[in-house]
Amino acid sequence: MKVNSPESLETGQRLVREHGSWSAVRAKSHVTKDGVFVVKTDPKAIDEALRRIQAMKAA
Repeated sequence: MKVNSPESLETGQRLVREHGSWSAVRAKSHVTKDGVFVVKTDPKAIDEALRRIQAMKAA
């Protein structure tokens, strides 16, 4: 993803909405050796997304 692309700006806004602040986003992230922040995802959210995908495939 490119920096300051519409997609990255939308992702940033969504992360701040979900976590409340950039500090909270950073607190729930780990930094790769390349300096990229990877936000830890709530396992419940992953399970819910998988259920929705499976339901769409079954339909």
